[in-house]
Amino acid sequence: MLLVLLALGTVALLGMTAVVVMLVRNRNDPGRDPVAKPPANVSTVLPTTTTAAPDPTTAGPAASPRDQAAKVDDLLDQSVASRAKLNAAIDKVRQCSGAAAALGDMKAVGAERTAQIAATEALDVSGLDNGAAIQSRLKAALGFALAADQAFVAWATPAAAGSCGDTAARGAAWDKGQAASKQAQAAKKQFVAVWNPVAGPLGFAERTTDKF
Repeated sequence: MLLVLLALGTVALLGMTAVVVMLVRNRNDPGRDPVAKPPANVSTVLPTTTTAAPDPTTAGPAASPRDQAAKVDDLLDQSVASRAKLNAAIDKVRQCSGAAAALGDMKAVGAERTAQIAATEALDVSGLDNGAAIQSRLKAALGFALAADQAFVAWATPAAAGSCGDTAARGAAWDKGQAASKQAQAAKKQFVAVWNPVAGPLGFAERTTDKF
């Protein structure tokens, strides 16, 4: 009987020893990854993006009334030169002499008129008395002048090709050019009515309808 009890105690002791060995082995097993836990009371700070305010744009000083008037006066001088070139070209075509070169001059006048109209639209007339009227009436006058030039180009084209006869088509183009020229003169008259009272006091020569 005593021998049986000793044997059972030995078995029990061996079982407990095996359990302890397994626990120690599991604890030291390098193949088991530890479970990471987030640290307590950790706040995540997101990066903030700040956009720098753009530098304020500083507008330049406005042109003086005289400087503004000077640009108008310069356009009038340009118009005088274009008109002289057109009239010289018309004379050549009427004489049927150098019509091809004259036609080239007429087309050049058309390009000049187009540029003058664009420059008129871009004028700053904020410092001029009746500035808006000066600008709009000058644009109207130049627009009619351009229409006249375009009609005279159509009139001169057959002559430049060697056909100087007075055909119905050429006659119609001539009449159209003359009508546009009359409209340009009327618009010029309206322009000088508002321009001359401004031009004189600012030191610029007054204009007539034949001087621009």
